[in-house]
Amino acid sequence: MPKVTIKADDVVSELTPIKPRSHDITKRPFDWSPDAPYDTRLLMTYAKIPFAPRVHFKGSPEAAETKARKHAQVVLQKYKDSVLEYNASLTLDDLDSNKKRMLAARHDDKAWETLRSSVAKRRELMFANKSPNPYSTRIYTSDNHKILSAFQYAPPEPLVTENRAASKSGARQHENYGLCQAQATQRLLSLIHPEKYEGDRRHAGQNISLQTSNYHTHYGWNGKDKKTAERCGIRHISSGWCQQGHPYQYMSTSGAFKENTQATPAIEDWYKDSIQCNAYLDEVFKHEFPEWWNKLTAAQKAGKWTKYEIGPHNTKAIIYKKHSTDHIDEGDIGPTMLHVLPTQQHGGYLELVDLETRLYYCPGSIVIGFFGLLWHFVTEVTHRNIEAPQKYKDSKLTPGRVTVVSYFPKTSFNQLYDKPPGWARETMWGREIVSGEC
Repeated sequence: MPKVTIKADDVVSELTPIKPRSHDITKRPFDWSPDAPYDTRLLMTYAKIPFAPRVHFKGSPEAAETKARKHAQVVLQKYKDSVLEYNASLTLDDLDSNKKRMLAARHDDKAWETLRSSVAKRRELMFANKSPNPYSTRIYTSDNHKILSAFQYAPPEPLVTENRAASKSGARQHENYGLCQAQATQRLLSLIHPEKYEGDRRHAGQNISLQTSNYHTHYGWNGKDKKTAERCGIRHISSGWCQQGHPYQYMSTSGAFKENTQATPAIEDWYKDSIQCNAYLDEVFKHEFPEWWNKLTAAQKAGKWTKYEIGPHNTKAIIYKKHSTDHIDEGDIGPTMLHVLPTQQHGGYLELVDLETRLYYCPGSIVIGFFGLLWHFVTEVTHRNIEAPQKYKDSKLTPGRVTVVSYFPKTSFNQLYDKPPGWARETMWGREIVSGEC
């Protein structure tokens, strides 16, 4: 476990007016482990995310969007007959029954832990000796409802067979789009930091929002061979959602927009710099789930808040270098989209116990599925101490898995699905607007 000694001068200059607890931390090696008995605010001050350079693309954002959409359409045609397809053993009603059991258990902590423990044991037994599926795959329920589509653009070379050509054709340019989004995401989170929410049942890891293991540390930012702790956690970016427990009240943007004076312009820049990647993902979603794309896109246009938002969802969760627990995203409506940004990582799988499927979930992967019905679990990444490729050094990206989850909260959709485009902006999510001269 890396240890850093904090000098007294550093504590005074950087942490005032935060006061250390009764024990004197300045006379001991600083322990970054999750059980370290130190003030969380103190730890946060020393854990930062490096600022990545600004992304630049040729032409206007609108031209970049058009280019990405055309490229996605070409790639998807090549994938048409090159995707593995199979049926799971459960029906759609079976999955709905699983969800109802989960919701019933959530009202009792003991029942919830018992249920989740049983799901975890079943998953561990199922995948103990099972290799991950590296192929782009569509999975249907036993009664032929499409439940999941996975596009794994860069599967390991020895495992690529029939879908080799399609995988190679989609990987290179999509990786460029994703690399731009990875830079934009790291830059965004250096300005509005990710958080570890109390009571978060979905994402495992440290009790404090710090990366602590070997793979969680990065090199080169503070000098050769020095290790630096980096914040990890989650950040939700929503154009409009309801306050928890108040599904029928007026919506508002997520707290990230109000984090600090830089937050709103930083989020708008993030959408702008990610426009090619988001346009590409939008075309993939439209190709796989066209009916849901029409429904969700209409609601998204009604609730759109920033200029360069693209896609069928109005909310994004950035999972910054954390793995997950077994869970169902019961608050989502329709298919949710997971995009693993092409950062440097090794290992880590997406395990779907209901579908008896373990996906390779490599950098650049796109997975679209009904995660509001499916138990899913993301394993921890294992980092190897190898020299980073030059493209990561140039882009200033630190290692570790970063996933952008795009989804639509049910409560938001219920307020937006029948509204005209621009409704949220024009009416402040339905608040009474007085027109005319003042």
